[in-house]
Amino acid sequence: MSNLPPPESESHKHDKPSTATANDRLPMNGHSHKPRPVWPQRLNDWWALEAAGLVVSICAASAVVVILNLYNGRPLQEWRHRLSINTVVSFLGVISKSSLSLAIEGCLGQLKWIWYSRPRNRHPLLHLKTFDDASRGPYGAAQLLLKLRKVNVGLVGAFVMLCALAYEPFIQQTVSTPLLPAFLPINSSLPIATSYSAYGFDTVLTANIELPMKAAIYDGIMNQNISGTATAISPTCSTGNCTFGQYSSLYVCSECANVTSLINTTCSYPSCTYTLPNGLSATWYPLPPPISIGPLSTRDQTSLDTVLQTSTGMLNTREFDDRAPVILNFSSLTVNTPNASALDCVLYFCGKVYHSSVAYGLFEEITEAIVHTGGPDYTIDSPTVIIPASLLSSGKPETFLIEDGSVTMLNTYLAPLLAGGVYLYPAFESGVPTFNFSSDTLQALFEGPGINQTITNLATSMGNYVRLQGGSSTFGTTETMETYIHVRWLWLVLPFSLEALALLTLIATAILSSNRGIPIWKCSVLAPMFHGVAINGLEPARLESNEDMEKLAEDLQVALDTDNGRTTLKSIPDAHDSGPLLSRRSITTH
Repeated sequence: MSNLPPPESESHKHDKPSTATANDRLPMNGHSHKPRPVWPQRLNDWWALEAAGLVVSICAASAVVVILNLYNGRPLQEWRHRLSINTVVSFLGVISKSSLSLAIEGCLGQLKWIWYSRPRNRHPLLHLKTFDDASRGPYGAAQLLLKLRKVNVGLVGAFVMLCALAYEPFIQQTVSTPLLPAFLPINSSLPIATSYSAYGFDTVLTANIELPMKAAIYDGIMNQNISGTATAISPTCSTGNCTFGQYSSLYVCSECANVTSLINTTCSYPSCTYTLPNGLSATWYPLPPPISIGPLSTRDQTSLDTVLQTSTGMLNTREFDDRAPVILNFSSLTVNTPNASALDCVLYFCGKVYHSSVAYGLFEEITEAIVHTGGPDYTIDSPTVIIPASLLSSGKPETFLIEDGSVTMLNTYLAPLLAGGVYLYPAFESGVPTFNFSSDTLQALFEGPGINQTITNLATSMGNYVRLQGGSSTFGTTETMETYIHVRWLWLVLPFSLEALALLTLIATAILSSNRGIPIWKCSVLAPMFHGVAINGLEPARLESNEDMEKLAEDLQVALDTDNGRTTLKSIPDAHDSGPLLSRRSITTH
């Protein structure tokens, strides 16, 4: 006989307690089973993954804040990275939102088990699907917000999941790149004058004003648009956008006063004579004058109508007595029958206080104050113009010098140039009147924009020349349009509010799971397999369609229950139910 021990019977085999665990069981194919890693299991059995996701989300959002705060208000060209700042912010926004969604997904998956954690608060089985859909995306989250009637943590989680749709757009909206003026280290400049000398020398070495000043005088008288003349002030501004703070310069000013009321009119056939107190007079013939024979240049001009008469001597008013240094006094008498008008004008050196700017290539200069010298302390021997400190932002007075004799030389040149007349001689044979001008300058005064405006243009042209030849400059700031990084911080309110709500949801979910002793199943698909619904008193139903399952789940009231150490979802019969649930729902069973 064999010495082998007798084989055990089948009944004895089942009598021995089994000590094998889940990890000790062999697969059916007979191959050995390798131990599974421990840490992935523990990540799913605790809140480490959700906590890590929320930490990453908050860190990514905080990195956006740090980067934007570092570059806010700085030129875009200072961002010297291959990826644009918008790309970096968008990338961090994607990381932050994805990590936030990961944390909320786990919380909503666990909250569906918390929803059934108290048997006395039974809920429809369909809510299990609603919570599961909410953990998958915004559409399910919206359904959960509409279906739940009780305020709970699940609503907060669903709200965060739904609002996460706007997370990235709000992050990206924080960055804007507007075009703003920027200052360049290049000085812009404008000509100014602190002194003036009129001396030049002609071919016989006699003192005379310089030719450029003569050109400026003719420019002022002849040109109706003084801004287009050669003496127009033009700044040096390389970008077309510059700003000049307060500055001052020596200049030439003019003023005119209407003295028509001082005209004395006397009429004696066949003429009327208009006379001013300074002796300036004009004669007008209301009736045709006697005919003169011969060339116009040799006719007796005493019989001609005087249309305009000017003088450069004394004025008719004392209104300008305090204007000094005076370059020229000018009076005009204009006859336009049966009326006449008169002007007194003065041309003098002055000081002007300005500020100006160049915007898109257009220069604008604004005069803040005009200062002249006069009164008992003024002497013609040493003419100066002093701008008081009270008018200057520097708090220091400025003195402008005019070289001795310059005022007299300018007066000597201008006086005969502007004195004269314009006469009207009717041509009876042709029927067309003929104007006779004593000089080209008188023609310009008569045909120009008006005597007052012409004298103003003359002063402007002379003043501009004084500044151009002054040899001094004032400097301003040069601006350019540059792209800047601008942060709109209010757009970050929503992302960080969602971060705060997600953190509260995670903490509340973890506390509720711990206090109620609920396993951390979260979104596991295995939990319903091993802890499925136990329907008391009902035969197993074969539900082929989603519609049939949802109809049954809508009426089936369930709750988590632990029996013999095993937690399952159990149906809780309704005391008011009149019969089996399946019989009330037309669901086929097999």
